[in-house]
Amino acid sequence: NNFLEFKYNSSIKNNLTDINYENLITEFKINNLVTSFEYLNQNNSSSNSDSFLTNKTDLLIDDSNSFSFSTRKNKTIDLTEYYNLAYQYKNDCLSASIEYNKEYYSDKDIRPNESLLFKLKIIPFNRNENLNF
Repeated sequence: NNFLEFKYNSSIKNNLTDINYENLITEFKINNLVTSFEYLNQNNSSSNSDSFLTNKTDLLIDDSNSFSFSTRKNKTIDLTEYYNLAYQYKNDCLSASIEYNKEYYSDKDIRPNESLLFKLKIIPFNRNENLNF
């Protein structure tokens, strides 16, 4: 339907019992609010296993203005990796945004990082497309 969307990808190992890769994406759309959740589980080997839960929420104010919030949690080590908050203005040829990003780390050598960014992007007027005749 128009409000709810599910996507699921998986990969099973050769023994047909162990799951090598799982990716589940759920997206909710209600009026101007779009929220998506993504669960990713990777079991490439017995010693290498990663699991993540990501959330992204967009509030579309009108055709040109929007707010977005995203976060990701590492389920393997139970650690929130980042928070991102942004306001974006976009028209035909220009995109401007103010973004606040905070990254967390569990490593003793790498410290958490906070940044406030002002971004300007010039959007091209034309797009190159390959036409197949």
